[in-house]
Amino acid sequence: MLDQTKPANLLDIHGVCRSFPKGSGEELLVLEKVDLTIKSGEIVGSGDYDTFVQGCIAVEMAVRSIRKEDVPKELMLKPVVIDKTNYTLFDQPYEKRECPTLANVDRQ
Repeated sequence: MLDQTKPANLLDIHGVCRSFPKGSGEELLVLEKVDLTIKSGEIVGSGDYDTFVQGCIAVEMAVRSIRKEDVPKELMLKPVVIDKTNYTLFDQPYEKRECPTLANVDRQ
């Protein structure tokens, strides 16, 4: 188990990876605590398809649909690159994050 109160390095982080087999026989390692490695500077950044944003928009679209209001047929959200310039926006509990709306979400 990773002790988040102490500085982490990639060897520590490797212990909290998930391994997914790829068709080629190789495995894809996915870090669960990427913010720790970005903070320490051991990796430059990471891509994120923010499930928090997806959930916010899905709820808004469901409510609009129930109310018979217009909803887009398709919505493509831009993936975000998380790095040292913006990781603090993602390094907080969901309760403290602000839910975007259809009007202000960043789309492709």
